[in-house]
Amino acid sequence: QIVDLPGYRSYAADESGRILAKKIEALNGTFLSDQRNTILCVEEAGDAANLSSLRRVSEADPDYRRTILIRNKLDKYYNDLTAENINKWLQGFGDLPEDLASYAVSLPHWTGPTPPKPFAEMRNDAAMLDTKTLQQKGAAAKYVQTIGFNNFRWFMEVKTQQLFADSLAPMLTRLKAMRDEHLDRLSVIKEESDTICEDSILHATRQAGICFAQSFRFLMEGALSSTTNLKTMEEELKGFHEYIERSGVLPRQQVLATCFPDLDSYIDYLRKDVRLPGMEVQLNGGAQFKRLMYEVEVFTRFAGLGHEFQAQEVIQSRGSGLHGDSVWQSTITKLLRKDGPKRIGEKTAYVGERLKWF
Repeated sequence: QIVDLPGYRSYAADESGRILAKKIEALNGTFLSDQRNTILCVEEAGDAANLSSLRRVSEADPDYRRTILIRNKLDKYYNDLTAENINKWLQGFGDLPEDLASYAVSLPHWTGPTPPKPFAEMRNDAAMLDTKTLQQKGAAAKYVQTIGFNNFRWFMEVKTQQLFADSLAPMLTRLKAMRDEHLDRLSVIKEESDTICEDSILHATRQAGICFAQSFRFLMEGALSSTTNLKTMEEELKGFHEYIERSGVLPRQQVLATCFPDLDSYIDYLRKDVRLPGMEVQLNGGAQFKRLMYEVEVFTRFAGLGHEFQAQEVIQSRGSGLHGDSVWQSTITKLLRKDGPKRIGEKTAYVGERLKWF
């Protein structure tokens, strides 16, 4: 898209002219300040020091990165050019930056309502005349490529292609990013599509159940890498008895079998006679729980009545034998039912507190 902006007004005869000049400056400023725009600055061929429009353009583009200078009406300046000043004028007499793209051209003009021949032919003739005239005046070969409309047209064709390619780069980058994003999403959708298959769901569920069941064994064996709450059986029992004494939830006779005078004797019994697995090993977690269950089983086996039965108690339990209940099995059962539930209740209370404390 090409926008033909109005030329700057350096002189205003009245107030309305000054207002118009300010409006032109504001309008042009909006286009010149846009970094996406390329500026074609058209000046009349003459002294480079008098290029007023170029000075205004330099305010928006100080490095002339986006600016192309076109010095028009070159044919009217032919007579001012000589072999001594032709190359200096093309270079700008030092007033034009070396990296500024600059072209000197002449365009067709005629008198009358219609051109004497097609405009394209007249434009080509003017370009050839510009090149021929300035070469005759001694223009250096490096400046010939900046003379005439044809050279300017070729430059603009290449420049337009470059600008178009540069403008496509951000869009191509964005499109590639979108492509990668959509490919990733497509991969996720395909994976989800495979996992929602009934057979796949059933297989995944079974695998999860198997893994969970297998992991429970490792959980019950304890976390060997963990150092939290590691205890030997001796440390565990002493800690439990301290808790019982401190809280008073159980009397002393319920936390120690009658055949053991103290806790140390019970611990020695577990170590030497029972040979409790993991007795001297510091354990935690599931392994510690399994060891606890072994210990409470041993403790519960000491649920004896702890006293001798009198002959009168045996005779009363045996009965007269009239009802067929004089067998010894029935007698022993009756004797155990008298005091056995109380003793089992005491052992059960011990087991409950051990589990609670654990």
